[in-house]
Amino acid sequence: MFNPLLSRVAILLAKGAFRDFQTVDELLDIVPPEEGIVRIHWHPDFLQRPVYERGDGHIWSARTYCIRAGFPSLSNHDFRAEGLRAIGK
Repeated sequence: MFNPLLSRVAILLAKGAFRDFQTVDELLDIVPPEEGIVRIHWHPDFLQRPVYERGDGHIWSARTYCIRAGFPSLSNHDFRAEGLRAIGK
């Protein structure tokens, strides 16, 4: 199954967005507690920066993101639909 959120996680990792994690392996090694949640904190240097910022300071358009991620078009509904499809598997 393909998870379209992984491309967003890759972008965040490449930008150093997480305080305590630098690689996807570190994120995948997180063991969730029996009860409660795991908090993944933003790196303080990233808090005031846009996620989809190009190297020259401009912001990516939605069309640019979709093309770079290999999708014809994405919306929030697409991410929700993928999660609903995976329920019960």
